[in-house]
Amino acid sequence: MVPRIYIHRTGSAIEIDLITGSSCHDHQGLFNEVMRVMNEEGAEVVSASFSAVGSNVFHTIRSEMRQHDNAGLEEGDSSLMLTTARISHRLERIGCVDYAY
Repeated sequence: MVPRIYIHRTGSAIEIDLITGSSCHDHQGLFNEVMRVMNEEGAEVVSASFSAVGSNVFHTIRSEMRQHDNAGLEEGDSSLMLTTARISHRLERIGCVDYAY
């Protein structure tokens, strides 16, 4: 199974859903890579979980974008949109990415 990655953004929150096959020998490594990308792009992970169902492993990572100034981040903020695009582009190297902005 090719890993599937779903990206959801609401306001300054980004949620990543990573789905791999349980036979994928490195599903934990894929999870770690997603976490690394999120951290490098300025996302503060607020929760992460996983569950195994049948032959699939589901990881969910919830994060908030860090504020670099007192202005905060708003839904239409171009820097937030650019950061989400960079995260998406980097995660495309890992697996199939589906966007749900």
